[in-house]
Amino acid sequence: MDDVQSDPSQHEKIVGTWVGTLSAGADLRLIFHIESVDGELTGTLDSPDQGATGLVISRAAFDGTRVVVSLDSPSATYEGTYTDARINGQWHQGGLSLELNLEPFDADAAQRQASDFAPVIGSWQGLLDAGGTKLRLVVHIEDSDIGIIGKLDSPDQGQLGIGISELSFDGATLVLGLPALGASYEGALVDGELKGKWSQGGTTFTLELTRTAPGEDASAMVRPQTPQPPFTYREEAVSFESAGDDAVLAGTLTLPASGSRFPAAIMITGSGPQDRDETIVGHKPFLVIADYLTRNGIAVLRYDDRGVASSTGDMSNATLDNFARDALGAVAFLKGRDDIGSIGLIGHSEGGGVADRVATESKDVSWTIRMAGTSVSGREI
Repeated sequence: MDDVQSDPSQHEKIVGTWVGTLSAGADLRLIFHIESVDGELTGTLDSPDQGATGLVISRAAFDGTRVVVSLDSPSATYEGTYTDARINGQWHQGGLSLELNLEPFDADAAQRQASDFAPVIGSWQGLLDAGGTKLRLVVHIEDSDIGIIGKLDSPDQGQLGIGISELSFDGATLVLGLPALGASYEGALVDGELKGKWSQGGTTFTLELTRTAPGEDASAMVRPQTPQPPFTYREEAVSFESAGDDAVLAGTLTLPASGSRFPAAIMITGSGPQDRDETIVGHKPFLVIADYLTRNGIAVLRYDDRGVASSTGDMSNATLDNFARDALGAVAFLKGRDDIGSIGLIGHSEGGGVADRVATESKDVSWTIRMAGTSVSGREI
């Protein structure tokens, strides 16, 4: 069916939001948002029970009867037949074909559901005492543009945005189901609190949930290693041009509070789009390292990758050559400052390989450090 030739005159029939439930061990809601732009179908996919929204539809076609929708990430295809304002078909992913029937999103039903859930919409937090291990759990019940959705955070385990696939509220009791975790919760709304039981793995624990205060982030991780201002050193917001590429890199230069002609380190991130702190699941390793080095007399330049945050340039088609030219631009920038002396490079993972390449091309690089760098040749990688 992938040979469907799209007919723009028929697009209006399927433009809009379509909802269906995929039975894949657990029931998963899938929500297609279909648009027609300049005669071409496009859109996004939400899987709220998996905590995924805005997945880009890479190809969509409709000839008036047959529908095909494909995604690159995840690699999946939906093929269906349009009949009487419904689409019946199959979802293909990972060698599996599963039945998936779609209906137009019912905005009126979603509005009625939101009214029913009004007393419990918001974020709720509690402490689960599971046999001596205490874990914070945060339940988010949201009135979204696709109806009521639920998500669970377990911040002490580093798990955020876990989809709640079963959700009901009868005005007195909230019931949550997370089949993927083999867990459920049932709590009674009493005096503004939810008093109930968390069940998982054949064991039941008492769990009371209270509303989070406005503006409170109950899921925030406590990371005492992350430096907090005021700092004992100077910070400058800087930018510089890539050496030979049409990209401007934005970053932060930290300088010791006193002295001159500081030795300097340039930090180079690992593979994938990274910001200047190399932020990942709330950790900021480059910020931590830069803070330590600067407090000990070494200036540090860290910058957003091309196309990330405040930096310009194309990340999607970038190669090691591009990353090396970006780092060479950083070297040239520091070389032009009167307050910088010798210059070295600190590369993490793929950044270690970039650092090696830059060091062979620039006589201004005095040293390199490779953190978790590769130990085999590029050909082997």
